[in-house]
Amino acid sequence: MNKQPSLKERRPIPGAEKDKLKQVKSRTRLTVVSVILLVVLIGAVSVWAQSYNVSLVGGDNAEIACDGRGMQIQRTSRTSVNVICSGPEPTAEATTPPQPTSPPPNPTNPPPEPTTPPPSPTPPPPGDSVQPYATAPSCEEIGIAHDMTAYHGLWNYEAGCHYDHTHNQNPADTIFAEEIKNWEQPISYPWQTSHENMNKHAGYKYVYVENPECSVHKPGDNCIKYALIQLHAIGSTMGTKTRFHSFRVIALICDSAGNNCGTMQTGGWGDFGSLHCGYKTEHCPLETDPPVPDENFGLPPYRTSMRLDTLSHVLYSGKNVQYWSSGILPIQLPYFPDPHNQIFQYDWQTYDAWDVIDPLDLEAVHFVCADQPDCRFNHSTMRMYMMVFDMPKQLGIDRITFNGFTDLKGNIDSTCTASGPECVPLIIDNVPAGHATFSATLGNVDISEFDDYDIYFCGNVVCGPQDSGAIPAGWIKYPN
Repeated sequence: MNKQPSLKERRPIPGAEKDKLKQVKSRTRLTVVSVILLVVLIGAVSVWAQSYNVSLVGGDNAEIACDGRGMQIQRTSRTSVNVICSGPEPTAEATTPPQPTSPPPNPTNPPPEPTTPPPSPTPPPPGDSVQPYATAPSCEEIGIAHDMTAYHGLWNYEAGCHYDHTHNQNPADTIFAEEIKNWEQPISYPWQTSHENMNKHAGYKYVYVENPECSVHKPGDNCIKYALIQLHAIGSTMGTKTRFHSFRVIALICDSAGNNCGTMQTGGWGDFGSLHCGYKTEHCPLETDPPVPDENFGLPPYRTSMRLDTLSHVLYSGKNVQYWSSGILPIQLPYFPDPHNQIFQYDWQTYDAWDVIDPLDLEAVHFVCADQPDCRFNHSTMRMYMMVFDMPKQLGIDRITFNGFTDLKGNIDSTCTASGPECVPLIIDNVPAGHATFSATLGNVDISEFDDYDIYFCGNVVCGPQDSGAIPAGWIKYPN
């Protein structure tokens, strides 16, 4: 039997109830035809229940007591009520605990297989130094705005997300961190090529050169001891079909012994001459080519691509090398009557270009393996192998300090007063006059000589590109 609320909880105290009955009598003067009283008494051995019928006439009064848990009153009509007296609380019987099933149920056979690979650990909340993990979202997916003028690597350590391209070396981790704070912006510059940042933003790359031993091109050259260059290049046919590319550079330049150093900053457009397909073996002519005769075709400046018919070799060797040289040799100057690169020239290479070129169809794109799992050919490697700085002769023959501007080709322009599309800062601070160089080994160098800006995982653990089982994250997208 369900426990019912007591009369005290449901109705006024008896005195108030008497007053209420009198009010009913005075209003209706009707006869209450019956009141049914049910009293439930529970004895030690047996249970007895008794019922009473009580009829009242006008002016009568009835007082009812319940020797139990409480009283429940139910109105059955305007002149009739039913009163139920609930018995005492039943004695709780001991509950026999359920017996175990015998025999116990068999385990699931076979048991569920473990998840392969195991799920990645939950990253720390944003704001901490979140380390890369394989299932991380892109920054775009979680609403991180992409600033087209700000440096970033492939991974965002604060938000715990990845980008689909990288700007390579972090300039804040170089000896020039303080100087470049004065630049207009970390990525791109006012003298970019036409709509370069809008259309090919992912091509901006920082490359850092450390040359403390002062390796130079020729004995007696002044030494480019350290240099940080921001250049624009996409390691693909898209990039190699373009002759002119922008750059900005800051360098520490010392004498031939590596002493008495000063700093230099400049920029402009680099001229990469003719397109080779492949390197020094065939010329793929373009409308923008300089008028270099065939016998000089293999001399700098040039940029190169591997050919479509070498794709099987590329896949076998794991190398898809491009060379980019902006250095105009004196023998070539007659074919460049208004030459670029006369203050600063630079040569670089990549080990993992996106695609190979078809000499019969320069518009076709032939990826090595883009968008395939484990693909490493995404232009994440770069290496500088030559830099040349020539002090403008009109600035002096000793140690030079100068703060002014040049045009895009490196000619000093006294009409410029601020950085702009045709005005490039030239800042020289106590730099020795003459010819300064940096030179590294060129040719079939080991992959370890290249800086790699992709992220690799061994299982769920970040590892190096040459570690056993290393797999690229797959986050870099064309056209990086």
